[in-house]
Amino acid sequence: MPNNKPSQQSLAVFEQYKQAIVRELSEYFDKLPTYFADKQLPAVDMAAVELIAEYTLRPGKRVRGVLAAMAYDHMAGKRLDPVGLRLGVAMELIQSYILIVDDITDMSDVRRGEPTVHRRFEQIYKGEVSEREAEQLAMYASLITGHLAQALLVRVDEKPAHIVRAIQTLNDNLAVTGFGQLDDVMQEIVREASVTDIIRKYGLKTSYYTYINPLHAGIALAGVTDQAAYDAVTKFGLAAGIAFQTHDDYLGIFGTEETGKPTIDDIKEGKLTILTEYALSHGSAEDVKVLKSYLGNPLFNEKDLERARTIFTATGATMEARRVADQYADEAIEQLGNITLWDDSFKKQLAELVKYSITRKS
Repeated sequence: MPNNKPSQQSLAVFEQYKQAIVRELSEYFDKLPTYFADKQLPAVDMAAVELIAEYTLRPGKRVRGVLAAMAYDHMAGKRLDPVGLRLGVAMELIQSYILIVDDITDMSDVRRGEPTVHRRFEQIYKGEVSEREAEQLAMYASLITGHLAQALLVRVDEKPAHIVRAIQTLNDNLAVTGFGQLDDVMQEIVREASVTDIIRKYGLKTSYYTYINPLHAGIALAGVTDQAAYDAVTKFGLAAGIAFQTHDDYLGIFGTEETGKPTIDDIKEGKLTILTEYALSHGSAEDVKVLKSYLGNPLFNEKDLERARTIFTATGATMEARRVADQYADEAIEQLGNITLWDDSFKKQLAELVKYSITRKS
């Protein structure tokens, strides 16, 4: 990839959509309590609503919401249209729905610089609930968030047939994402995976909910029915998502907590990534022994992280992760050429987003 930096013009467009979606999210959460006013919800339920709002409104990239809104607008010939923006809000709710569960299964304490939802429940009900009970409360808050996204989507001002197709594609793609999550957990349990296994996991888990789902939902809500178009978008999204996740795993080790979680979490959880697989395959006996002792170790700390970083760099794992991210980013941009659904201007914007995804610092 000779020029892997996105243009300022494209970044400006993404930023416009991002800010518009943030405004829509804020308005949505301002009105949400009145939506349930007649239900006479107890304090724990209202606490969940407040936590869902606070968690979702934390600063983030909004990639999924922006992609969905832009895909809808492009097909509908509009710009920052309320329907597309509400679809973007639904995608951001889906993001929270997935991340809240992810935080529980990963036993994470922090997300985007603040306590995770299950940790916030522990703080709110300090001395009243156990850690397990706080996780249960967060799990149900996650389920509520997923249903809120569906409820919002079914009420957008579009043709019923378009809404039905959008909801169908949404749930099909979320099911695939769920399979990817199972794959991820099993790799952590077994502590063994090939490059092929890891790439498959990236595709199922990240590609589907980061690129494929929002793009499919956007074109579905705009009325696209041609299955060949969805298939072409899937091929682009698969490669783009693998590039995104490979870089995300790099940031999970070499980034800062601005990436969303502390940089020690991925190794504490025992995540198998391109970085860890390459280091385990190419490291010295001592490096492999040390790295294996770190993976899944709840006592792994910042001092250990420095040693792990040294191992990743010395074994060439860091360079390998960069190579894989570049390879799949190139493939994604090449796949854009096979999509006849979109014009060159929109495809250029997507190419710029792919470039940004592998150069971002957080």
